Amino acid sequence: MKKKFCENCGQPLESDQDVCLSCGSKLEKPVEKKSKNKKVAIIVAVVVSILLVAGIALGVILKIKNDEIRKQEALQEAVKQYKEDAYLFNLSMLISLAEIETVGNDISSYWRDYIYNKKYLSVDDAVQSALNKNKSLIETINKNKITIESDYKKLLSLPDENDSELIEIKAKIKELYSEYYDFYDIVITPTGNYNSFRTEFTSHDGSAIKKYDELNTLLGH
Repeated sequence: MKKKFCENCGQPLESDQDVCLSCGSKLEKPVEKKSKNKKVAIIVAVVVSILLVAGIALGVILKIKNDEIRKQEALQEAVKQYKEDAYLFNLSMLISLAEIETVGNDISSYWRDYIYNKKYLSVDDAVQSALNKNKSLIETINKNKITIESDYKKLLSLPDENDSELIEIKAKIKELYSEYYDFYDIVITPTGNYNSFRTEFTSHDGSAIKKYDELNTLLGH
């Protein structure tokens, strides 16, 4: 064991002495390095634990934030797609309305010829002649009607049920579809007399086009 000496007078000391017997100086006990190192290790462990918890918490926060950003981006894309689908639906409506109008004008013309020129044997003969003339066009109208009905059902589901603009667009789509459906029925299955047919035909034709224009304006086109 290494010999100890008094730091004040230099006299040799025993290992268990607390006071120098020569000069009376109190002796300081050396601090054990092991105890000091243990404290340092505990502090390091605590710091590392705090940093680890903070890192995990930060990671969770960033994940939540990134998930929210992705969710908002997906919603914005869905809203954009809905508006594009609504525009294409409106365009299909315009084309179909024009086709139905063509058939309706022919029915009106043939019906009038029967009344004033007795060109046909009966009202039914006149109407059927007009429908026969437009047979190919009516087939196209009926085919487009199936697509329009399918697109309409899809547009009833909004990507964001709380978006006031989408709610308004959906309302206009429903109004347009209702007018389209009535206009289709009046022309494809005409009933009543000439005057009632002509009145309803003209009324729904104008109303349907008006609804088309309103939706088109709402969509920014």
